[in-house]
Amino acid sequence: MQLQLLDWNISFKCKINQIIDFLKAYISEQPNTIICLQEVLPHYYEALKDAFGEENIAYSLHHRSPGKFEGKNRALGVATILNKGRIVNSHLISSAIVPERCLYTSIQLEKTPIGILNFHSLTGKSYKNAKASNFASIATYIHENEAKIDFMCFDANEPLKDYQDFDKVEFYDNGDKGKNAGLILGKDKVHDLTDALRSYYSQESIVNDNEPLIRSHKGKRFDYIFHATKWKVFKIDYLMEASLEATSDHSMVRALFEANSIA
Repeated sequence: MQLQLLDWNISFKCKINQIIDFLKAYISEQPNTIICLQEVLPHYYEALKDAFGEENIAYSLHHRSPGKFEGKNRALGVATILNKGRIVNSHLISSAIVPERCLYTSIQLEKTPIGILNFHSLTGKSYKNAKASNFASIATYIHENEAKIDFMCFDANEPLKDYQDFDKVEFYDNGDKGKNAGLILGKDKVHDLTDALRSYYSQESIVNDNEPLIRSHKGKRFDYIFHATKWKVFKIDYLMEASLEATSDHSMVRALFEANSIA
C-alpha cells in the first residue's frame, strides 16, 4: 500500500479557503492521504469540516475546549484529516503542558491499522522550562506507546542548528541545555521512529552539508514527518514557496510512503 502524509502548520493568520484548495490539489494526486495540521482555530475547523466531512476529522479541541479565561493561545488546536479510510478513535496526551496540541489518532485504511501522533511544540522564549517539560512528556508518551505509532507529524520549534551530522545538531536551551528536545529529535532519541528526510537521504546516498538541511519556517527546519520502520519513504518535499503563497508561514511537508510489512 502507498500512502501520502501531509504535515502543515497552517498559521492562525492564514486564509483557510486557500489552505483547503492547496491541500485538495495534493489529495487529487494520491487518494490514500492523511493530513496533519497545526494552529487550527475553531472557525478553521468548521471550514475543514465542510470541505472534508466531520467524520473524517479528529480535532484536538473537541477533547479539550479552551476555558473562558484561558485566552487565544488555548484555541490553537491540531487536526488530523482523512481522505479515505475511517477514524477509529483519538485522544490527547493528557500529561502534556498544553494537551490540546498533542493528538493521537487511530485510523483504519484498506484494512490496515495506522496510528498517527500529531503535535505542536510550545513556542516562544517565555515558555522556557515549560517547553522542556512538554518535550519530556511527549517523549515519555512516544516511548511508552511506540508500538502503535506509525507516523509522527509535528512542528517542533527545534532545533537551533540542524545538520545531517547528528554530532553538530544543537537544540535551544530551555533550562535543560536542549536535553528534552533531543529525546525526540536527537541522536539519543528514546524511540525508533525516523525523520523521513534523513531516511530519504540515507536511501538515496545524499549528503547535505547545509544548515538547516532544508527550510520550513524562516531560516529553520521546524516541521517534521517521522515514520516507523514498517514504512519506507520514497519521496519527500518541503513546499516552502508554494506554502507561503497559500498564506501559511510554514512549509507543508509532503511525504510518500510504501508499507514494507504490516503486522
